[in-house]
Amino acid sequence: MPVLRANGSIVFASAGEFRAQWQQHILQGGLLVESDIELPLRQVRVFTLVVEGVDTTVTFQAEVVFSGGGRLGLQLKDPTGCRGDIEKLLASLPAHETSPEQRRQAPAPARAPDSGIEVFDLQGMIVPAS
Repeated sequence: MPVLRANGSIVFASAGEFRAQWQQHILQGGLLVESDIELPLRQVRVFTLVVEGVDTTVTFQAEVVFSGGGRLGLQLKDPTGCRGDIEKLLASLPAHETSPEQRRQAPAPARAPDSGIEVFDLQGMIVPAS
């Protein structure tokens, strides 16, 4: 779940996390974020969507419609108006990503003895060099 920072940035840890929020909440005009910042209900503020490792950001206005349990529910004030900017952000995201856990578990390439040719372990099999 994205985290609201004191400067109004809503930070997503990954492109996948952003895509999930896009499907579940943003398309319906809302957003759910983790926050230790207390904001009063019905307050309208400016927020900025930020995805870690991506340069494109989106700034928008939203109203606080839920606050509790370390979470805030936000309703975009003009979802139609900022949709084009959000779609640009979506287009700038990497098509495929690997999580830090997947990168740690990925097998390292191995070298075939005396050949200098790299071979890779694919599902437990060594692929012979052609």
